[in-house]
This record gives sequence, structure tokens and C-alpha cells, in this order.
Amino acid sequence: MWRETTIAPICRMDEETLNSRLLPMFGIHEDAYLAYDNPVPENRVADSAERSVAVAGGWRTPNEARLEEGYEALETPHADMLHVNGLPLGGVPPVSPFGALAPLPAYAAPAPAPVDEPAQLPPIAEVEQPAAKALSDVDTTPTDEMATLALRGLKYREEFGRGGTAVGVARARDIGNMVSLSPDTVGRMNSFFARHRVDLDAVGARSGDEGYPSAGAIAWMLWGGDPNDPDGAGAAWAQRKADELASESKGDTLSQEVTHEQKMTNARVKIAALEAKAWDAVQQQPKFDALQAELDAMKERTASLDEMVTMLTEALGDEA
Repeated sequence: MWRETTIAPICRMDEETLNSRLLPMFGIHEDAYLAYDNPVPENRVADSAERSVAVAGGWRTPNEARLEEGYEALETPHADMLHVNGLPLGGVPPVSPFGALAPLPAYAAPAPAPVDEPAQLPPIAEVEQPAAKALSDVDTTPTDEMATLALRGLKYREEFGRGGTAVGVARARDIGNMVSLSPDTVGRMNSFFARHRVDLDAVGARSGDEGYPSAGAIAWMLWGGDPNDPDGAGAAWAQRKADELASESKGDTLSQEVTHEQKMTNARVKIAALEAKAWDAVQQQPKFDALQAELDAMKERTASLDEMVTMLTEALGDEA
């Protein structure tokens, strides 16, 4: 928990500072980025388990899971198809190289021996389970606007060859297909929009600018955001859903058993919200530095003008 609540946010804030200030000095900010490895081992285990369940359940393809794990995509025919019970949806079951097996003969169960009268057992009282609202009750299906923007981002990325990462591409596919997202993914989306809002200040980030769409604009669209409206579309949706999930996590938990994974998910959602607020405050510092530099330059120019006026006054006095 210390790594997740203290070390991970510091690493993310340091990433943004390096990417926004260091990479532009070398002119590679459009094609490269710096990132720390995940300092929270438990997050990696939970993410891997989530991807395994998603592939087995049929709402994520094997190639999407491989890209998120950092592996290359497979070129096999069924790697980009959804699977249920090991079989691809819309495809045919794999054929055994040994041919089809002969069907087993039908088995006829023996008839039960007759009894005079069945034994009567006392009725079992049903235990009434308390109705508790879970995090799964929050609708995390992306909107039509987000799906349109995500598909547009995939098109721009293929056309211009820039913007986003393999994780962003996988996220765009989920959003484009309007797949219901997990609470952990919603928290990551909210954190992404907060941390990458500064990318929209670059040239080419808004439609009509020269060089549009920039790498930051394409990455913003891959996550369902609208570069022309940073406070709308996916950014507003992620913030709203993160707030709803955080509210549900504060509900009465005495009537239901909360698992360790649920606790970790709730913590991630809360951390993402706090991180977004912290980044909103920190990212203003470069603007303050720029204003201070401009004020210092104005003071220097004013001092030079005062010196010139003094010299002219002395010269005119000497001539008089």
C-alpha cells in the first residue's frame, strides 16, 4: 500500500515532468516518452489475473492481452478473435490431427429400485441474503461519442504513424467496441486524462492547428477523449465514473464480505482521483515560472531605459 499510495504517484509525476521538459530539448517528444516500471508488484499480479479472466470470459482477445503484457502480437488466425471456453467466437473448433473420434455408445442408466415410501426430510429454511449494491452495479460502458473518438484515434495513428502506446491501442479497441470497462481501468483513464492534459497545449493538438493531429491529440483520442474539449467526452466520463465508484466503495460493507481484490480496486480508484487533483495543482508551476521569467526580462529592459534617459539628460545638460 505504501508503494501504491506514495511511490507510484511520485513516479508518475516525475514521468510527466521529464516528458514535458526534458524530451522537447532533444526534439523527440513526438516519438518517445520516459516511463518508470511499475513499482507495485501486487498491481502486476492483479492486472495479469484480470487479463486472464478477460480472455477466458470472451471480452478481450489474446493479442490485446499480450500487448498489454508487453509481448508481441501473434499472427495466428484466432489471436485477434474473442474466445469462450477456449473456442473462438464466430470460428470453427480446432480439428484434431488424428481425425474425429468415434462417438461413445449411449449409456442407459439403470432404473432405480422401487421403494414403498420415500423418506421425508424436514424442510430447509432459506437464508435471506442482504441486498447490497456492489461496484459492478455502476455502468462502465463507454458512450457512443467515446467510441467514435477512439476509432478516429486508431485511424489517425495508422495514417500518421504516431501517438499512443500499445496499451492505448488496446484501450481504444475496447472503447470502440463499447466493452464494459473494469473499475481499475476507469481509474487509469481518469489518471491518464489528468496527467496528459498538458499535451494539449502543444502545437497541433487542436483541429485547425498546423501539424494536427499531434501525437498527444491522437493519444487523447485513443482513450476516448476529445482534444478540442478537454473537459468533455472521455475525460468527463472517466471523472464521473471514478466518483461513482468511489461513492459505492464508501457504502455499507458490514452486510457483505469484501475481498482483498475489491479493496485494492477501491484504493486504486481513490488514488487516481487524488492524483488527478494533485497534478492539476503541480502542472501550473511551469506557467508561473514562465511569467516570472517574463517579469525579470521586463525589469531588465526598464533598467536599460532608465539608464538611457539618465545619459540623455546629462548630455543635454552639458550642451546647455
